[in-house]
Amino acid sequence: MAMNARRRVAREEVPALAMSILEAVPQEDPDVAKWKSMLGNYHLDGAHPDEPHALMTCVLALQAVAEGNAGVGCMIAAADGGAVAYGHNKVFHPYFRSDLHGEMVTMNEFEDLRLDIRPGDLTLYTSLEPCPMCMARILTAGIGRVLYLARDEMWGMTEERDKLPPTWRDLAEGKVFAAAECSQELRVASSRIFAINIDELYERLKNR
Repeated sequence: MAMNARRRVAREEVPALAMSILEAVPQEDPDVAKWKSMLGNYHLDGAHPDEPHALMTCVLALQAVAEGNAGVGCMIAAADGGAVAYGHNKVFHPYFRSDLHGEMVTMNEFEDLRLDIRPGDLTLYTSLEPCPMCMARILTAGIGRVLYLARDEMWGMTEERDKLPPTWRDLAEGKVFAAAECSQELRVASSRIFAINIDELYERLKNR
């Protein structure tokens, strides 16, 4: 999903980019096929400002599941809403890499581009609330806003920021961590896509 060979994607082009990615998602798995159909037929709700970005993260999450990874998709947007970087969880495929959560993949891509953009002006959209590992990375990077579609009751950290060590709490000051302003349909989609294979993947982690 590297973007260094691509031009930056304007906000109004994000839905088309999402659909082009979705078109290539294989649908042998019936659950993947079901959500591919739902996302492909979804009409953006103009009443919610984060709809294009929310749709993009859901598509990326579904792509991750189709590849055998955890269903989490992320994108980083500039102040004008254009896509700067995007990616999805790659912990299990093409080979095991314990650090490659969706946020990590996207942050790696963004930082490798070495763009002259102030991190505090960026928004990281994610289909699922970041875990403690990703939360620490995001705080270290200085991303200004983190908007998620679904809460993660097992591993989520953004709503538990008061439990962070003092240095991390200090870095979180002035940053925004909140639910994305999107439709309930996309919020449900992100949660259900994540649930497709997470129990199986968690068992694989426990048995390593």
